[in-house]
Amino acid sequence: MFNISGILNLRRIFPELTDAEFMVLMHYAQGTSVDCTADIMKLSVAAIKQTLQRTRNKLMLEKLESARGLYNARIHTALVSAESLSSSRHEAMPKYSFNKNSENRAN
Repeated sequence: MFNISGILNLRRIFPELTDAEFMVLMHYAQGTSVDCTADIMKLSVAAIKQTLQRTRNKLMLEKLESARGLYNARIHTALVSAESLSSSRHEAMPKYSFNKNSENRAN
């Protein structure tokens, strides 16, 4: 199921963008065409192109294509950071114990 609130929570790692700019960037970074993005978001192609240029300027990028790399780097960093900070992560890891029975089976 599509979770829009989860996506908008990821938007926090792009504080310089509006929600709409983030959504357009997300589609662009995933390789969705401008035409398809316009159809999905129920906006004109011109509006999507204008939003992408505004996003490029806000992110201080020379090339729009660089936005894909920046998006992926920030998303990856946020996801890895969230996972590594999770206290339950270590609790969920399997605990191995060796006893005489398991040692005897190995021999």
